[in-house]
Amino acid sequence: MDKPDVGSALDSDLKLLAAAMAVVNTRQEAIALLSDLCTPREVTEMARRLRVARLLSAGRTYTQVQQATGASSTTVSRVSRTLASGQGGYAPVVKALDLEDDDRGAPNQQLGA
Repeated sequence: MDKPDVGSALDSDLKLLAAAMAVVNTRQEAIALLSDLCTPREVTEMARRLRVARLLSAGRTYTQVQQATGASSTTVSRVSRTLASGQGGYAPVVKALDLEDDDRGAPNQQLGA
């Protein structure tokens, strides 16, 4: 009997997750989906990595980012590497969030915020 192709199943599951994320229309829907899919700790860690990406993209140093976010040096380094040579997922999100902050007149990339 042949073994199931786990890689193919994971790829299919990833595509399903991406499709689910793409149909989310509001922040409330996004929060509900994240809350249903992930543990509170997983959501916190993903949010922290996104904040790290925003601060690194704004030119903050590793030390500044660690102090502002509480992220470990490993997390900051991993996000930095991903920004430099990952799949390109952070860049459009960071740009959109920064533009949104600009549109609202919000001070983007505050270290203590």
